[in-house]
Amino acid sequence: MQDSDGFHRIITKILKLVDSPNMDDELLSKYSWIYTIPALSWMKGTPINKMISEYLIYKRKRRYKNNNLTPKQINTEIRNLFDDIESNVRFKLVKYINCYNNLCLEACSQRNEQDLIELIPVYLPLFLEVGVSKPIQLDLVSLGLSRITALEISRLFKNRLYNESYELLPELKEILFNYKDLPTACVEEIKRIVD
Repeated sequence: MQDSDGFHRIITKILKLVDSPNMDDELLSKYSWIYTIPALSWMKGTPINKMISEYLIYKRKRRYKNNNLTPKQINTEIRNLFDDIESNVRFKLVKYINCYNNLCLEACSQRNEQDLIELIPVYLPLFLEVGVSKPIQLDLVSLGLSRITALEISRLFKNRLYNESYELLPELKEILFNYKDLPTACVEEIKRIVD
């Protein structure tokens, strides 16, 4: 929860600046959770079925006062979650963070604050768009692997030094030979990339 609170504060500040400057602070704080929770789940690689389950539990408590949901309500809420991820996280939030980063870059450049420029999370919008949280995962996706496969095998690349994503291809071949317990779908994707 600690990382979600910190991320929530950051998102709240960004929304205050580029989306809702006139919104009451208390309301803005509640509003920014609409972006924060799905964004963190998406970037951390939470499986979609788990995201759906948690979302339905939350909605059942908050919106439906602990009553069971009908199949129609369940379908509606699942569509709402996908819309939150697609519209709010992968589009709006990416756009807002890019805008915020550009403002920060400009302000730091005008003040000649090079050390602060290095602290600006320039890759965060890409992480949000793709649904990953580590550079290695982003590079694996850039090679053509799905988000799910990249998340699954990224743990196998601990402390790997490389400059370009294509330098990971020999290690992908090694993974095929050394890790026989990978899901079949992941193995097929890796084969498609390395062949």
